[in-house]
Amino acid sequence: MVQRSVLILAILVITGCSGLKRHFQDDQTYINGLLKNEEYELALRHIDRQDKKDPNYHQLQQQRPLILEKIQRYELRTLTQSQKLVKSQKWSDSIELLEKAVGHIPASKKLFRELKKQRNRRDEEVAQLRYQITIHE
Repeated sequence: MVQRSVLILAILVITGCSGLKRHFQDDQTYINGLLKNEEYELALRHIDRQDKKDPNYHQLQQQRPLILEKIQRYELRTLTQSQKLVKSQKWSDSIELLEKAVGHIPASKKLFRELKKQRNRRDEEVAQLRYQITIHE
């Protein structure tokens, strides 16, 4: 009976330790998947939800600056692409791109401001076209 208890305890210790490693790998895999899909806000929230007592807490926290840097690059890339689309008179594509980006980073004031600005421009263009149509009818 004692041998069985020792064996069970040994199994629990071994699997418990590998469980911690697997937990971090699962967290890391999850975060990597979010970053691959440009879900930066969700990745930050996942890191923020980690318990400070978690042995992997500090390793996960070290990723915050890298994710924040990725957010800045994503914002800049999105704004640049959006402006190119506007210059090509592709308003709806530009707005769609910005809406997607705001979905990924809802806290981005830059993206939200640009989206609002482009929606206003689009609405003004539509109003002018409607006015011109009514004049010519």
